Amino acid sequence: MTFSCIQLNVTKWTDNQIVIAGFGLPYGQGRYYLVDNDVVIITLRNPQLARSNPAIYRSNVISAQVPASCSPSSNPTITAISPITASGSAQITIDGSCFGTHAPYNGGSDFLDIRDDTADWDAGCSGSCIQLNVTKWTDNQIVIAGFGLPYGQGRYYLVKNDVVIITLHNPQLSRSTAAITRTNVVAEQTAGCDTSSKPTISTVTPIAASSNVTITIDGSCFGTHAPYNGGSDFLDIRDDTADWDAGCNSCISITVTRWTDNQIVIAGFSSPYGQGRYYLSNNDAIIITLHNPQLVRSAAAVYRTKVGGQ
Repeated sequence: MTFSCIQLNVTKWTDNQIVIAGFGLPYGQGRYYLVDNDVVIITLRNPQLARSNPAIYRSNVISAQVPASCSPSSNPTITAISPITASGSAQITIDGSCFGTHAPYNGGSDFLDIRDDTADWDAGCSGSCIQLNVTKWTDNQIVIAGFGLPYGQGRYYLVKNDVVIITLHNPQLSRSTAAITRTNVVAEQTAGCDTSSKPTISTVTPIAASSNVTITIDGSCFGTHAPYNGGSDFLDIRDDTADWDAGCNSCISITVTRWTDNQIVIAGFSSPYGQGRYYLSNNDAIIITLHNPQLVRSAAAVYRTKVGGQ
């Protein structure tokens, strides 16, 4: 028997009954989903008689039962979308009818795509580079709790007024026509920080010549961002003396453990820090450049300091 790439959740196996409670990932991605009338072949061996001939049974997929308002010939309909803010952790709620059902997932599928048509990138659709965290999928509501990496890197971020296209298929009627709707990104509201503001850095803790130093940046209008280990378009730590950068899609990653509207905490640098010229020395000139992720096209905050002190 060949081994499939899709796992089964077997909840019961007795001598006269087997119960399967569903499929695991990557079910729902690529071609891995069931559609009405697909031919299914079940092959079964008795674990105590493994060298005997298997039982083989053929059947067909039938459409999942859906509410009376949604027949096999129906298409999903989107009636409302909560405001989409310029934040990777923002929640998006999609309301409508005939969405079908799907287990929560963090990744991609063939059934839901969130496209930033202005910046030319997609999230959620199988094969896309951005993952979606889908926490709820019922016949009349889908809840998305945010985007995964590499959101926030390169061009992969939402900006106020970007055109967003949502394409939705019913997983139980996946070959029916999709629901497509368009909306625009709104700026995330932060206390004391409107869309004409820019971030301001007031203090930076002393920076030591170490890879695991904690750097705390305080100020206002920083916006918000999920913690990450890597790079982004929003924060750059530059050693101007040694001529290298960390954090801004460069060769040195940073570990950001906290990013609120008034404080950012960096827990250190990653490899190749410590190799070649990539290390901090006392009195090196440091330039910190910071953009608000929700106002990324506004002016940046630029702060200068030195290794070993302010």
